[in-house]
Amino acid sequence: MPFSIFSLAIFAKPPSNTEITANHPIARNAIDRTGTPEQHKDYDKYQNQKFNPFFDLGAWHGFLLPDNKSSYGVFTGPMIIAQESVELNTYLAHEKTLLANMAEVMNQPELAKHYRKAAKLLASKINQCFFDDETGFYYDRKILNTGQDSTKPYAGELLTKQGRGPEGWSPLWANIADKDKAARVKDMMLNEKEFNTKVPLGTAALSNPAYDANIYWRGRVWLDQVYFGLIALDNYGYHFAAKSLAKKLVKNAEGLSENGAIRENYNPKTGVVQGANNFS
Repeated sequence: MPFSIFSLAIFAKPPSNTEITANHPIARNAIDRTGTPEQHKDYDKYQNQKFNPFFDLGAWHGFLLPDNKSSYGVFTGPMIIAQESVELNTYLAHEKTLLANMAEVMNQPELAKHYRKAAKLLASKINQCFFDDETGFYYDRKILNTGQDSTKPYAGELLTKQGRGPEGWSPLWANIADKDKAARVKDMMLNEKEFNTKVPLGTAALSNPAYDANIYWRGRVWLDQVYFGLIALDNYGYHFAAKSLAKKLVKNAEGLSENGAIRENYNPKTGVVQGANNFS
């Protein structure tokens, strides 16, 4: 299986008949955060969570284990992750390629060969495990549950129901997506009912069930995510599309073509500035 990341988000707990203990395999992937879900639902006036900066109620899914075991039926304390990340695995594959390049510069051909082989293997797994043929996009995948067939090349549900976000074009950014898959992701990125909004390439597609541009990371546009998207398109020869989206961004993001400061994020439908000032 690809590498796991702690993925923080939708407050969820295992089925009531499932007892997770500290010795359960899923407990190996945890961070030391405590508290009940209710304690972490307190937002400031900008809809950011006050207590835990890690938490993002967007496309992520995980288990925040409670203080009181009797209330929730699980052991207390850490946050349990519940998914494999396509984006993290993409970064790791790209990192292996960079390490191979560095090894060549250092005149270490065997080490370069090792890292290129590892990068190719992980890229293959990413295309095999994280792409959904039905919707034409890359998604995270739910971590293997006890009792599932571990002999398959991947296990756990592909998290298509949680909606689409910029993680879906990360394999294109790293230039590891299969060409046919890249073409379908491109179509999704250019779809005006998905990511091609007034200010394009937001953090959640318009079709995402969690979409709400008034809430943090639910559709607002960050320039770094746009950058990843533009490079992704350019990598696969969609140069005109990349330039068109870039022009659309500069034209419609409030103040971006003027002398004002770059803001943290922008409303995808209106272009209005949101988030922190002087974010550049």
